[in-house]
Parts: sequence; C-alpha cells; structure tokens
Amino acid sequence: MQSELAKTEAKTETKDGGALARARASFDAAWQNFRRRSKYFQFRVYIGVIYAALIVATVIIVVPRGPSNKLGAYVLAARGDFVVGSYIMVRNDSKREWDEVRLTLNGTHAFKAPKLRPGDKLTVALKKFEGPSGALQESDVRQLTIETARGKETYRIDFLR
Repeated sequence: MQSELAKTEAKTETKDGGALARARASFDAAWQNFRRRSKYFQFRVYIGVIYAALIVATVIIVVPRGPSNKLGAYVLAARGDFVVGSYIMVRNDSKREWDEVRLTLNGTHAFKAPKLRPGDKLTVALKKFEGPSGALQESDVRQLTIETARGKETYRIDFLR
C-alpha cells in the first residue's frame, strides 16, 4: 500500500514540476559527482570557470561602443590637390533615400542638396559651404552636422594628413 502511495506521489511531482524537477535532480546528481572527485580536479574546474568568467567580463567591458549612426552615413574629410582643395564626402549607406539634405560645418557654414539616394555620395569642396565669415579653412573645421527629413547626426571631422 505504501509503495502505491509513493508511486502516486512521484507521478504527481512529475506532472506538477516535471521539467524543473528533472533539471534540479540532474543538477544535484552532477554536483554530488563533482564533490566526490579529487580536490585537484575541483581546483582545475574552478580555475577554468574563473578564467572563462574573466574573458567574458573583459569582452563585455572592453568592446568599444561606437557612436550611433542612425542615418547610416559614411563621412570622409580629405585634402585634395591644389585645384580642388579640401573636400568632404558623404555617402548614404542606409537603405532609405535622404530628402532635403543639409550639411553644416561648425554650425555656421551650410550646403544644401535636394536628395541623396541609397549608395550615392555627395562630394563638396570646402569653398562651396556658405557662411557669414566666408570660406572655412580645413584647420577650422571641427564637426559636420547632417540634417535630413529623416533625422540629424553630428560627426567629428579631422582632415587626413
């Protein structure tokens, strides 16, 4: 009679907490097996776990988080030859078309373009940016702001040497 009662209780436990109970029993058995092993083996496992945890923590902490690029723009500031002069190239790497594109250098000098399709690029010489103080020199340029109908992003600019 007691054995039938024990069987009924065991069936009830597996129905109520089936997967969780099996997982706990499996973990308990593995833990007991681990505790029966030699101290040397246990220390090797502890060292391996600590080493893996350090690697994971290092990757999480050290992986650089780049600036957001919601527009999907590629920006290149470069020195040209003596005819063209310094220029800024902006490429639309997103999958959407940009309408009403406005490039602004240092918040004062602007250049407008009607649209920029995905994959297209816009190359603008510094002397084409209009502003209150005339043309900018490349040493004065610090940031480029791209404004479109979709959004606005600001990029730090440094001309290639």
